[in-house]
Amino acid sequence: MKLNKVGSKLSLKTSGLVLFFIALLFSTAQAQQNLPELGAEIYLEPGQTKGQVDKWVKLLSDNKMPVARVFMMWNYLEPKPGEWDFTLYDELFKAAQKYNVKITATLVPNSPPFHWGKPFFYVTHTMLVFEKEEYRERSENYIKQVVERYKDNPALDSWWLYNEPSASMLPDTFAVNEFKKFLKIKYVSIDSLNKSWQSFFPSFEAIAYDSTWQKGGWVWQTAYYDWNNFWNFHLNNQIGWLGAVVRKYDKNHSFHSNPPGLLTSLAHYDLAGMKKNLNSMGASMHPSWAFSFVPRNKYGLTVSWQNNLLYGVADQMPYWISELQAGNNLASGLNPMCPSPKDIAQWVWSSFGSGAKRVIFWLLNARMQGNESAEWALLDFQQKPSERMLKSLEIANVIQQNRNDFESAKPVKSPITIIVSPQTLLMQERKQNNYSTIEAVKSLSHQKAAMACYNALMEQGIPVQVRLNTEFDWRTKEKNQVVILPDVLCLTTADIAGIETFVLNGNKIIATGLTGLYDQQEKSWVVNREFPLAKVFGGDIKEIFAESESFKIKLNKYKNAFPVQLWYTQILPGTGKVIGLYQNKPIAIRNNYGNGEVLWIPSMICMGAWANSSTPLANLLQHETSSEVKKLPFHFEAYHEDCFMHTLKTSDGYITIVVNGNGIAQKIGIVSSAPRSSTLLYGKGWNAAKRILNMEPGETVVLKWK
Repeated sequence: MKLNKVGSKLSLKTSGLVLFFIALLFSTAQAQQNLPELGAEIYLEPGQTKGQVDKWVKLLSDNKMPVARVFMMWNYLEPKPGEWDFTLYDELFKAAQKYNVKITATLVPNSPPFHWGKPFFYVTHTMLVFEKEEYRERSENYIKQVVERYKDNPALDSWWLYNEPSASMLPDTFAVNEFKKFLKIKYVSIDSLNKSWQSFFPSFEAIAYDSTWQKGGWVWQTAYYDWNNFWNFHLNNQIGWLGAVVRKYDKNHSFHSNPPGLLTSLAHYDLAGMKKNLNSMGASMHPSWAFSFVPRNKYGLTVSWQNNLLYGVADQMPYWISELQAGNNLASGLNPMCPSPKDIAQWVWSSFGSGAKRVIFWLLNARMQGNESAEWALLDFQQKPSERMLKSLEIANVIQQNRNDFESAKPVKSPITIIVSPQTLLMQERKQNNYSTIEAVKSLSHQKAAMACYNALMEQGIPVQVRLNTEFDWRTKEKNQVVILPDVLCLTTADIAGIETFVLNGNKIIATGLTGLYDQQEKSWVVNREFPLAKVFGGDIKEIFAESESFKIKLNKYKNAFPVQLWYTQILPGTGKVIGLYQNKPIAIRNNYGNGEVLWIPSMICMGAWANSSTPLANLLQHETSSEVKKLPFHFEAYHEDCFMHTLKTSDGYITIVVNGNGIAQKIGIVSSAPRSSTLLYGKGWNAAKRILNMEPGETVVLKWK
């Protein structure tokens, strides 16, 4: 992926703080691939031969994986000070040219070899940021050596600036010094900081790291949020600096990176800020590491969730699933597993159905030594394609045989959006109750609530957008849009103003749980302040009550009772119409505001669905979005637990990707908003006349519609 025109801005000095970041200017005529591509990591390490490298690249080519990722391991490349050995890497690039495979090269400028000093003894690779500013000069030399050697190689596709940038907040010298500068810009005067922090520092320079900045519980919260927000900035700063250095030597190739574990670490990334330093967004997605809190039958839905989140962040930018688990893991991973061919089909098709341009497997060939030795590979130990790799080849064949359709395919834009708030996740991380086993008080409850809503809609074949609160366009000119706020504890002033405008303009809000209880500094909106959403929501929060861990509430017009976790909120109605009572207290209202509407259910019904049955939540969301769903090109005839569908719009029709993640066979009827003919592209069990899919457990089916 090469760019026609790239500029770079190397530095900006603001109030004494030098911020290194990159501002890339791209031509509108970027040379991007439009056909979804598969690829895999070729892991090079000492002891391998030219013949092995050639064979691995040929295997990628033969199995229609036109992308090879490779780590440019510094400790392999510079075995002695000033001596550089590129032998294996030269062979890889040579083979890539021979077999027409593109290389995306991963830089590791934060992992010097042994001879650079004791901090690097025996370390092969680290995901941490620079610990000292003076390390940058050393790293720039490594970047220069690698980039200048391969920048003109025809096989080079892109530079991976940073592998799995770590969200670990280490109080090293560099970070703490930068934090002081960050604080000086934010607060201007030390008196202002002391007032906010409840501290008594004589100057910004006198501030020293304190472990309470990273603690929850009974500590003053402001320093916690400043330190965490700084780290998001600091991490992006490092990525921007790396891009600026690469741009000194290579003006043409694009940049990529892959934050890991977004299901559990989303609060510790500023993804919108990160993408400003990149040409394609990405993320690692390893179920054995990241899906530990998700039931096995929901893995397919969870892959789709993370894809939709990335698609929403990337917006008009391409995004990849940068690392996808390819094989068995033995000693590594929190939840040891080996993907089945059906898993591979679900995950790959779900990624492409969500809009991913690339899926890159971790990895092709098993490592010989280290933590992941004999694990993760697409190849077996005889260096033959595994059943998982043969499944990926089957998928690649379908895509290439229908090239014109997949080149033009884009996800259908859903009128239904679920909002995810990293600020809420950060707040829940600080305020979590470590003594309770109840999901509702744990640090990921907001994301679980959001995922419960996502699952409930997708299990009806209804497409969903997922957006960060900071990235959603509340002032959209589109009408009849629905936004779901699932237990979004933290609403900023900007969020509140945006919600009001959104509803005034003729759209709907569905708010659940403790949405809007706090601002971004953990100050309650309802204590000693007027609830700022009272006018829009049609009522006020009177009081919050704790009930049993799991109980049920009833709402008017809904047959099934809703399982709820722990809390319900008594509403003081204003203009809103009460639609539900619990113990004779108003607990849900519907309010018309401007040209729009708000459904407010400030009880933990989403967490109730997560922990129990999602059928009542699915029924509610289907009813509340029915007018929007009717306009969609396709949806399921009924609710099917663990099943879901992605819909792509092509130049002259549609492609639907249906997954049965359930452990039992499913008979799924597909409703089309208009008469259309269908062709089975992948899978089996399609009755075109009746528009019914007879799906075996774990199966994926792809249909083309004209």
